[in-house]
Amino acid sequence: MWNKKRIFLIYFFSILFLSCFFINFQSKFIVINNHFSYSEENLLNTSQLGSNITLNIIKPGLIIIEGHIAINVSSANFGQIHYALTEQSGDRYFININQTMEILGNNQSHLLTIRVTPLITTFPGEYHFTLNITGLFTYSETFDIFLGMGYSLFTIILGFVAFMIIIIVLKRRNTDKTKKVKGDSLTSIKPSSQPVLKGKIACPNCKKAIDEGLAFCPECGERIPEFLRYNPK
Repeated sequence: MWNKKRIFLIYFFSILFLSCFFINFQSKFIVINNHFSYSEENLLNTSQLGSNITLNIIKPGLIIIEGHIAINVSSANFGQIHYALTEQSGDRYFININQTMEILGNNQSHLLTIRVTPLITTFPGEYHFTLNITGLFTYSETFDIFLGMGYSLFTIILGFVAFMIIIIVLKRRNTDKTKKVKGDSLTSIKPSSQPVLKGKIACPNCKKAIDEGLAFCPECGERIPEFLRYNPK
């Protein structure tokens, strides 16, 4: 029989499998000591904005649930930059980003990551983004990102997995109940249903055939009512 522990384990491993699948297909850039390591499917832009500013951008072409855009800025000048990430439709499908970062100058490398987060109602498809950077320098770029799943489809799949687990558990329980009922019906056949020989009566408790006239059953010790002590002819 399936108990709560087995149900929890199945549910846990289902979530673990789906999570590993999503993580494996997420934007695959790694930042180590402010240096980029990226997979071939990611796009890398390197722009020399004047003699004192270098801009590196890594953006994914495909994200499963949500992704990241990595920006690395090196500048000899001090100042601030304001960066904004917007989707073409506004805020209908993705969360818009508007943030500010302090640039310390001295050609130091400044790393920032921008989360590309769809709304719960956003379905898979291709979406058009615009990245604008202003302040210490000006930069603008438009690009496309394909959303492979999103939170909406993930929720549907998760609900489907949970629903299938419930169906399996209920079917298993019904099968166990059916087997139990059949077993009880077989054991419910009592000796009293068989014909009692002449000069014998059936004990009302254990149903064993005993001699007529006995006040107590020699098998189980049950007292035999007076009106049951004799087998009717």
